[in-house]
Amino acid sequence: MAKIQQNRKRKEENYQDFLWQLLTGQFKNRDEIYEQVHELYLKIPNHFTVLVFYFEQDISQAMEEQISYLITTSQKITNHFLVVMDNELILIASPHPSQSDAKAFDSFITYFTSEIANRFSILGVKGSSGNGYSDFSKAMTSYQEAQKVLELKKYFPEELENVYHYSQLGAFLYIDLIQQELPNEHPAISKIRAYDKLHKSNFLKTLEVFIQKDSNMNEAAKKLFVHTNTLHYRMKRVAEIGEIDLANVHEKLGIYLDLMAQKMTEK
Repeated sequence: MAKIQQNRKRKEENYQDFLWQLLTGQFKNRDEIYEQVHELYLKIPNHFTVLVFYFEQDISQAMEEQISYLITTSQKITNHFLVVMDNELILIASPHPSQSDAKAFDSFITYFTSEIANRFSILGVKGSSGNGYSDFSKAMTSYQEAQKVLELKKYFPEELENVYHYSQLGAFLYIDLIQQELPNEHPAISKIRAYDKLHKSNFLKTLEVFIQKDSNMNEAAKKLFVHTNTLHYRMKRVAEIGEIDLANVHEKLGIYLDLMAQKMTEK
């Protein structure tokens, strides 16, 4: 009995070691990965996505078992592999046959974090997913994409509150590049910032929310807790002070990305 348990433990350790090496890019090439798959008798999925969950404390063995049961019974994803490293839970999964590909992972992430909070009183769990791939050697890429989502959500918790998938990041994917390459602040931002400082106004935040809400006056007014007429007046003044064409999507996008790059720098 002891020998059986010892062999089982060794097999589990080999399995975990292989997955961690796979996700962290420690194999030399694709052939080496598939050779290990063969040696460990692993059944790899035809298509998969890597999901990452960060806990605020280390995940115990008992908690891992409960998490595994929760995932299995969720009927939202088909989990192929599970890896736990301290406070990080990593899943290599596919959409459950009953779920559509597009929404399966978003739905599972919100479900999982909610269940962890309700069942186990564990708060603050953050989840994300990378892109889907059919080549198992791309697991590291999907893992890195999922990590990128979590990294950006730390900087922009409000803007990316409902973003879980790498493909949903949009322009935020380029924020760190802009942050590194942008030599000077956008002139419109400098003018509005100076006006705000002099008059103790908050026009720069108003502009940020307006662009964030895709120039929708009603949605932006709700976000800012002001009447739409008040917002119309503010945006007229913003355009005058910053010399901005609010009908020019390229100009607005440039200003917004500059504002987000500055926010990332400040944090």
